[in-house]
Amino acid sequence: MKKLTAAVCAVLIAMSMVGCGSSGLSSKKHNKDSKSSASAGAGDNSASDSKKSVMDVIAGGAAADDADIEINTDYEYKTLLGDGVNTDKAQLDRYVNSCMNLAKAIAADDFEAYKKASNFELLKELEPEDTESDMQENLDDDRDTFESASVRSELLEQNKIMKVYLQEEKEDAPDGYTYCTGAYVIIVLECENNMGHLALYFDLDSFDGKILPSLNGTDTVTLEEMEEADSEFDAENGSGDSEYDKKSQLKTANSNSKTAYVALAENLADAETCGYPMDSVFSGSCDESWQVTPDKVYDASDPESISEGGAKKIAQALCDNADDAGYFIVLRVQLNGSDGFAVQWTSDPSGGVFGQYPNAIMSEAYDGGGLSFGEYHE
Repeated sequence: MKKLTAAVCAVLIAMSMVGCGSSGLSSKKHNKDSKSSASAGAGDNSASDSKKSVMDVIAGGAAADDADIEINTDYEYKTLLGDGVNTDKAQLDRYVNSCMNLAKAIAADDFEAYKKASNFELLKELEPEDTESDMQENLDDDRDTFESASVRSELLEQNKIMKVYLQEEKEDAPDGYTYCTGAYVIIVLECENNMGHLALYFDLDSFDGKILPSLNGTDTVTLEEMEEADSEFDAENGSGDSEYDKKSQLKTANSNSKTAYVALAENLADAETCGYPMDSVFSGSCDESWQVTPDKVYDASDPESISEGGAKKIAQALCDNADDAGYFIVLRVQLNGSDGFAVQWTSDPSGGVFGQYPNAIMSEAYDGGGLSFGEYHE
């Protein structure tokens, strides 16, 4: 099963609540169900006439029977999933909505709402020794945690969620259940003070789809800390695993394709000045110092190993201007009815995200990894 490495743990610990009071049930093993009622963090993000923003519910103390808060589902996210865990974006939205409804109940200091958000009935089924008195103590602790971090309306000027981190692993299911996972969730909000962005930390268990979250703490995190966490998550996953990551990789690939294209255009212009037209450069009938072979994958990481002078210049431009020189391929194409050329770039020619210039490949049109070997994407 995939677990957090020491490096990832260090990042998450650095982002977590040093000195913040942890809260919750006696064992903190189980959390709550957001599926059983709308006010308890319903799994869908359905709208209602009385839907409130995060700012409204935190500031105003929403009643227990108020509708679910409205969350932004376009947040960036990183996930690290163990074997047998297949949480998708829709399920992650359920987790986030459930956690934010717990935050609503805590900020409102509303015991009935807190019981519902914590799915007290399911909790009593799983841990019969827990009582309402225990639950009240948990709410008091959680409320103290919020107050110590000034989690109030002045810090929640926007209702958008900036980023979410999820680490989830499969666990042994208790009697009566077939599937159980345990998760750690960090929700970073788009409100910030002079220390950074407000982050809420939750432990979360899921029993056959029934969600039990509990507050773990709060803190403020900086953009630099989030970037470090992003890198560690990507390293554990082998690559970026979210739609945001893929779009970011595609943006980089398109940019590097443009760098290679500009270098190629300069090479062709210089060759033409010396009497070598474009066709001769691509066919190899000119001096080797200008040559580039179309439909050939070049490794740009070592320009000196490339014998063709034109391709060497492109590789050198990528080494000088890109964090990863990567691989490029030159394509002969038709542009506006005339012979032209395009360049594609990738960091992994065996199946990684590739970009293109001109006519950069957009994320909504992207259809998989690997260089096209002559196929031109318009």
